[in-house]
Amino acid sequence: MPRTLPAVLAIGAALLLAGCDLLLPPRLAVTPTARVVDVAVGTSTTFTVTNEGAAGSVLQWSFVAADLDAWPSSGALTAGASERVLVTVPSGAEGLRLTGRFTGPRQSVEVTVDVVRGPAITCDPESAFATASDTVRVLVGYRSHGIATAAARTEVARLTEAFGSAYGARVERRGAGTEYDLLRVAPTGADALLAALRARSDVAFAVRDVPIARSAIPDDKLYAAQWNLALFGAEPAWDVVDALPPDLDPVVIAVVDDGVAVDHVDLAARMLPGWDAHGNDGDVRNCTDHGTHVAGIAAADRNDGTGVAGVGSVSWVRLLPVKAWPDTTDPRQTTGTAEIVDAMRWAGGLTVTGFPPNAFPADVVNLSLGAANATLDAVFRPVIVELEARGVVVVAASGNGNTGDEPPVADGIQYPAAAGAVAIGSADHTFERSWFSSFGPGLDLLAPGGFAPSGSAGCTTVTSTGVTYANGVASETWTCKGGTSMATPYVSGAAALLLGVDPALRSSPDRAAAVADRLRAAAALAPGPNPDEYGAGVLCLDALLTSTSVCGVPVGP
Repeated sequence: MPRTLPAVLAIGAALLLAGCDLLLPPRLAVTPTARVVDVAVGTSTTFTVTNEGAAGSVLQWSFVAADLDAWPSSGALTAGASERVLVTVPSGAEGLRLTGRFTGPRQSVEVTVDVVRGPAITCDPESAFATASDTVRVLVGYRSHGIATAAARTEVARLTEAFGSAYGARVERRGAGTEYDLLRVAPTGADALLAALRARSDVAFAVRDVPIARSAIPDDKLYAAQWNLALFGAEPAWDVVDALPPDLDPVVIAVVDDGVAVDHVDLAARMLPGWDAHGNDGDVRNCTDHGTHVAGIAAADRNDGTGVAGVGSVSWVRLLPVKAWPDTTDPRQTTGTAEIVDAMRWAGGLTVTGFPPNAFPADVVNLSLGAANATLDAVFRPVIVELEARGVVVVAASGNGNTGDEPPVADGIQYPAAAGAVAIGSADHTFERSWFSSFGPGLDLLAPGGFAPSGSAGCTTVTSTGVTYANGVASETWTCKGGTSMATPYVSGAAALLLGVDPALRSSPDRAAAVADRLRAAAALAPGPNPDEYGAGVLCLDALLTSTSVCGVPVGP
């Protein structure tokens, strides 16, 4: 008997040394265990890791694979908790089955990824979208939410139905929570329906769906052509971010645009699974390349030996493509206000009726688009307010509406930039406002988006990623475009880098406003005679992230 107590103590000590998982065992579960990745549509997929173990247990998990990258690659989960893991396939893996393994304490689950390449997107000009002329779309928003809004939606539906027999009015889509309702009515009845809706005290806005245009003027090995980076302080700023740990918490930039070539060699490693807010599916490709060009400026790969570099070209900055345009070969084709609002909401993690949840909500939403219609303020402003309350920085183009008159005319910035977003105009290589760049009250900054120095590798504007088409089949390339569309992702990339460099800023309860303040504070150059043309000035990336230079010019002793 005297020897029993030491034996018990030894067993207890062994249990403690073995860890709490023996007392409160975790249980690793992974769903699904097999995925198919179509690299023509996207280069990644997601698995869900769950701790199905005992209450109080903690699952320490990790992912190991020879040919797959995971984000995050490890973590800790309490009992019942889950985490989505993004798994990315390497380039050139078509036709292969790749395997990886999720591991936990004395547990492992093997997963497989079959890599395929589906049909190329075809581009038929005849299938270009045209806004229907037989009906008018109307967006309706509400002043309060909850039970009162549910009642208001019902009354608005009844009112719309009353116009139905005479004008074919109907509710096309009923929103939920802070979403809008979408109605359709014949053009002859639109004014009467709008007047009846606006007369209701519980209706915050009732506006026609206004066409939204992209804000571009069409026009590494190519880094020599990227004056928009070299002259505006990118290299000193990259020195700062390159010194940071490579495993920082990711910062996500959503590119709300006409689509993105997700398998472009300069972009694929940065891509998250996006969504098509126009077609309500996961294929974000299009037959135009505006969004692809914008995405490259924001975060194309750097130091990969090919193509161009993006502002946010570090491993912890990711791109979330959100398509809001119809499939078309025409770069002049517009989309609807409704599609842009849905895309903004989904990008920032807000609910959109009929859309799946966004597993990777954006920290920064880039909007290189706009329309000069003041009725849109009532539509866009509440969405921007709601996104900013979640800490999302919304960056939008001021527009290309200026005529280049001398003296310059303050024509006013477009929406959604004018509805409270960080509004961006375009500067040329001379640090002066580009002649086309819209300006006026509400303009925050200028950034490089205009005209290059002479002899800039054959590109007179901004070089970035693009797509070309032969016989309707898309091929990746690098192209030149100018406009406030090109200036806007420069600032979105800068905001993403700032959030990574400054952890305190990232955790700030007023994060969106704090980032906007820091961006304006770093916009030091405003050489023009009219300060209204420049907002706070021209943004220098090095002035944002360092104290040693401003657009490459050393400061201090």
